Amino acid sequence: MDALIIIGVVLMTALWIGTMFNLGGLVTRFSRLFHWIESQR
Repeated sequence: MDALIIIGVVLMTALWIGTMFNLGGLVTRFSRLFHWIESQR
């Protein structure tokens, strides 16, 4: 039972770190797209 809890916590933290990095990548993509749109004007 303890092993399952530890595995679950590790998976949750791994997913959280992955989403954090993915959110950072999305923010940089949106900022680049926004700068590109501004430069097109």
